[in-house]
Amino acid sequence: RLDPSYARSSVRNLSLVSAHTA
Repeated sequence: RLDPSYARSSVRNLSLVSAHTA
C-alpha cells in the first residue's frame, strides 16, 4: 500500500540523494 505522505517523502529523499550524488 502506498500512502501519499510516504510517496512524497520517498520522492523528496530520492531528490536529496540524487543531488548529493550529483
